[in-house]
Amino acid sequence: MFEVQRRPAQGAKPKQMRKKGLLPMALVERNHQTVMLQAPVDSLRRAIQGADGHGMIDLSIQGEEQSRKAIIRDVQLDPLKHQIITVTLQEVSDEDEIKLDLPIVAVGHNEDSDAQGIQLTAAIDHIKVKGKAATLPDHIEVDVSNLHVGQHINAGDVALPEGVQLISSPDATLFTMTVVAQPDLQETDAEADKVAADEVPASTGEEA
Repeated sequence: MFEVQRRPAQGAKPKQMRKKGLLPMALVERNHQTVMLQAPVDSLRRAIQGADGHGMIDLSIQGEEQSRKAIIRDVQLDPLKHQIITVTLQEVSDEDEIKLDLPIVAVGHNEDSDAQGIQLTAAIDHIKVKGKAATLPDHIEVDVSNLHVGQHINAGDVALPEGVQLISSPDATLFTMTVVAQPDLQETDAEADKVAADEVPASTGEEA
């Protein structure tokens, strides 16, 4: 449970809060109103680590009897110090439709083909989808067992779970199967012979 407090309207400014170890946050409620919150930075880190595959966390606001569910919508970082500056949360319910970037995972790839110079290449590592929070999977599996050299799989070719809608372009390429260039063995042997010849010391014509 991620415990937070409402931020006082006349409270410390964000910079002063961060110096005290508190992080300014915003919660976008289901009614589209925004609530300003604060919590210790360490608590947020633990909440992020404990979030499910959708980035969903259980949120407890001090003074409220019931907890809420929220997803981490945005995290702003200091570009120089790489520290968290502020976080935006969005309140959701299991029945709410949300848009998320889900990781894609190739299944069915024959690793023996790699040794034959055939390589499976991933063009992107996620696709954007929409669906109810309760039914969205943690990732999308893509069957590449029937993918041959010169072929590719697009986002529109993937069978999504029931109730999950593709938001990414259906023409976005996910995986391709290509042949890795093999070295010319004859040329390699010739180069090796030349190097070996150069390493042999030239005869001076004098006898010891």
